[in-house]
Amino acid sequence: MGVAACGGGSSDEPAARGAGEARCSAADLDPATTPDPVLPEPVARTETAIVRAAVACDDRRLDELAGDGVTVDWQTAENADEPVLATLVELFEGPVVLDGERYVWPGVEEGGPRTVIDADGTWVEYSAGGDAPAFLAATGDGRLVVLTAEGTELEELGTVAAQDASNGFAVSPDGRFAYFDRGGGLLGCETEIVRLALRNGNERPVTQGAQPAVSPDGERLAYVDCSEGTPAPDTLVVRDLESGGENRVPAPAPIMAGPSWAPDSEHVALQLPEQTQAVRVLDLADADPFASAALVAFESTDNTIWAGYRGATGEFYALTAPGGEAGAGSPLPVIAISADDGRTLGTLFSLDSFCCAIQLSTDIPGTTVLAANTTAGLEIWHSNEAGNPPQPIASDIRRAAWIP
Repeated sequence: MGVAACGGGSSDEPAARGAGEARCSAADLDPATTPDPVLPEPVARTETAIVRAAVACDDRRLDELAGDGVTVDWQTAENADEPVLATLVELFEGPVVLDGERYVWPGVEEGGPRTVIDADGTWVEYSAGGDAPAFLAATGDGRLVVLTAEGTELEELGTVAAQDASNGFAVSPDGRFAYFDRGGGLLGCETEIVRLALRNGNERPVTQGAQPAVSPDGERLAYVDCSEGTPAPDTLVVRDLESGGENRVPAPAPIMAGPSWAPDSEHVALQLPEQTQAVRVLDLADADPFASAALVAFESTDNTIWAGYRGATGEFYALTAPGGEAGAGSPLPVIAISADDGRTLGTLFSLDSFCCAIQLSTDIPGTTVLAANTTAGLEIWHSNEAGNPPQPIASDIRRAAWIP
């Protein structure tokens, strides 16, 4: 499953293991490597640099070498007594195999850790089809689990309360963290946003609020909060994830659904009570985003349940229940909507399920859609299979989101 076996240390003292000090399982290992003579020079150079950084307990250097290609919290893993740095060094001491243009160090344990370097010297995550983590999901019995693309459960990361099981997950674009809210459901004013590390399940509180959404560039978190004395969210908050600084934007009415980021990471759409089904698209660069917001009224007002932007397509998408039908046996179309003028652009696919607790989520490109909380559990639809119904992949799933 996913990562080069790794970890890290940040101390200049390689063997730091005292109380309160950084741990480093590779501190006593030999930094020398013997690259396979058939390795391309960029691959051999990267291999040597990784081993030297691991033995030096230099997690900053490992982060530099990893770039966006490997998402691991090195020191957290080591401090949790996971000898990931030593494992990484040991992997590079073992055999290497060629997989296309990637050089893979698979180790000797079947299904165990492995690491990969591209032919150009880029260190990357290891992905092996169905064994790779694909989705974060909440099950009907309140477990937070990681699923493969085929719906197989890989691991359990924690639990959620019944009222929070259908809340959305906001997974960071680098695949390292998920943000979600605990304590009161989608529209509660007593909820707390938490951050979940997808590698090890560690959780920490972030702030009070609900319905978090991470910007496509990974830099900001948008969520809703309540002003004092109000029974429902009426404030949009945009938080800088690096600095923790926040911009609070009061809404002119309760916020019904949202927020959802546009692909440019500069606009946010959300839903307020309107005379017709519509969303407002806010330009966050404006001094008063609600005053200058574009109101996008939907052409389809037939029980249209807005799901936000459909990834990088820049379109909206929504679940519809024509005629108010609420039972299985009546098709429930999922439609694409123009984010400019609200026109219905067409039906993506239809569900044969109960309305209207279905939860939709899309991958980053917007070419694949998940439908959770259907009568079949979790279903998946691919745009290259237009005309085909979505396929069930896991039962009893209340909510799911993609892990990039």
